[in-house]
Amino acid sequence: MNSTWYPTNALDATAFSLVYGLPLLSWLGVAVPLLTVVGTNAVYSQHELLNATFTAVVSPNEDTLYQDILVDLSRNDLVITAPNVTDDRFWALSFSDPYGNNFANIGSVTRSPPGRYLVRRADAEPSVQMCNSTSEFRGIINAPTTYSLLDGRIYVKANTSQDLQVVHGYQRELTATLLNRTASPDVGTYAPELSLGLLAVNGTFHSAAERNLELLARLAPYNQPVVQSDRWRVASVLGASGIYGGHYHPQPTVSVTDAQHRANSTIKSASLDSSSYVNFGGGWYADALEIAGDFGTDYAYRAFSATEFYPELVPSQALYPRSRLYYNMGFALPAGQSLLFTFSDIPPVNTDGFWSLTVYSEKFALVPNALGRYEIGTRQNLTYEDGTPDVRDATGNGSSDATRPFQVLLQAADEVPPSNWSANWLPTMAGGGGLNFNLRFYDPTPALTNDKVEQTIVDEKQGGDHTKQGYNVDRMEGAATEQLNARPSDDPKDPLNWPLGLKIACLLQASLLGALGGLNTAIINPAYIPMANELGITTVHASYQTTIVIALKGLGPFIWLPLANVYGCRPMYLFCTLLGFGTALGSA
Repeated sequence: MNSTWYPTNALDATAFSLVYGLPLLSWLGVAVPLLTVVGTNAVYSQHELLNATFTAVVSPNEDTLYQDILVDLSRNDLVITAPNVTDDRFWALSFSDPYGNNFANIGSVTRSPPGRYLVRRADAEPSVQMCNSTSEFRGIINAPTTYSLLDGRIYVKANTSQDLQVVHGYQRELTATLLNRTASPDVGTYAPELSLGLLAVNGTFHSAAERNLELLARLAPYNQPVVQSDRWRVASVLGASGIYGGHYHPQPTVSVTDAQHRANSTIKSASLDSSSYVNFGGGWYADALEIAGDFGTDYAYRAFSATEFYPELVPSQALYPRSRLYYNMGFALPAGQSLLFTFSDIPPVNTDGFWSLTVYSEKFALVPNALGRYEIGTRQNLTYEDGTPDVRDATGNGSSDATRPFQVLLQAADEVPPSNWSANWLPTMAGGGGLNFNLRFYDPTPALTNDKVEQTIVDEKQGGDHTKQGYNVDRMEGAATEQLNARPSDDPKDPLNWPLGLKIACLLQASLLGALGGLNTAIINPAYIPMANELGITTVHASYQTTIVIALKGLGPFIWLPLANVYGCRPMYLFCTLLGFGTALGSA
């Protein structure tokens, strides 16, 4: 769903709007808690690393402490003070619009100097403009939307009170101060102040899809596409779906349910498009570098990404490889089995960067375990396959071994780790069960795209002499050949969530109806000769009723499908059922 596609009817326009506005639900999950706790343009700081008791967000990061500012530029500009981080530590202040586009970053990757930065609403190209030494600001951040999210991260090198105190000192340096607007006075003047009331749409409509459209209608006028050349098109399509005047106006000819189905299909197709991914080998993939974190006009993949990572950073800041065969695929590790990861080398990141492999439960929460260990990465003293310790830093310095493979063993939390795996061991759910995991590379080097990762199910838990079952996939160039499974929603009415018995019953019913269609057409064939004699016509004339049925079956889709697209599938289904009932009575 890119800038070359233009809906031609209200149903398609509504489907487009649902796709376009889906990331706002992820933004809402962040904005409402911040509004409730600190309000807008104020700093919220996380002071302790997360553990398994934290379930507020999915796939939490256990490497960094976060700071967030819900930015509202409807009335004023904002001045933030960036910390003076001096100990080769990853830090970033990342700005994202409500749709998840990471439009600006300052931090260790960009070698940003500490000090005051002006954040202003500007329709210029989103950017960070560095200022000269005579300016009162170190730089100016041009925000393309009235509302945005500043997501700050500071890496915790060691989970100790001493290192946490250092990070807390850096956190205290981040401040936010309102400033009278310096940009053109008409920019953002008519935007409402961001509030819980503006975001409260639960009582407006009955269906979730309509509430989502209402939320989009309230926010879209003041948070337009980052790509300026696409703003007129998007505004036109939103208007055709009934989004105008700051509210959603349902279109009488549109079934929102059908529009939601089309939107879901569009997002799923985008998630399966091989051009949306870069492959790392061994079944690992990440979002294509040209769209990751800054999606342009690829609104369908932007919607898909918002359901997995929100907000996602641009590749120069971070990469998020996931396993195509395991990630969000309902994979369960049976009791008594383990999962073995073989890395070709310590993943290469830059001096201030870090990497980690984090394990999650089936619902993307950190896994409870006695050691309080949730990830393996730069912080751990890993050992190589021969048992020698890795003494390099994150960039490979400190060792003469430029490349040496190492392994990480995933095992149930209630199992005792083998003695020779204590450093390279990650706990999964006690007693076995569903799990997910993903890699994070912060401040990555280009060499990461050549890394190979092998995953293997192992039978034995003791020692290094494992009996391996599984596969070894080399780095793939070009399109991926694997298919992603459909992802069920939280709606119990979603067919993917139906009980197995109901699914089988529906399959049998659909199969029976399909068989009756052919049977109904052909069952009269043996009666052609007696019927022709009875009616005094030729056998050829008697067979015309079968010919006419076949012709109408071919012609019917050209009539009913356009009507279903306009009025919805259910009205057409009911009408055809009544029509068939009436004609059957006439034949009685």
